[in-house]
Amino acid sequence: MSDIYAVGDIAYLSSAEYERGHPQVAQVAIQQAMYVYDHLRG
Repeated sequence: MSDIYAVGDIAYLSSAEYERGHPQVAQVAIQQAMYVYDHLRG
């Protein structure tokens, strides 16, 4: 599926630095929201 976004507590994003997922705190949720906003704007 494409063009489906999740932010905040419902989102799960792992990376080499955070193998068990990024922390579920406001700062991460805000960064996720800004990312989605930028992509929806085009």
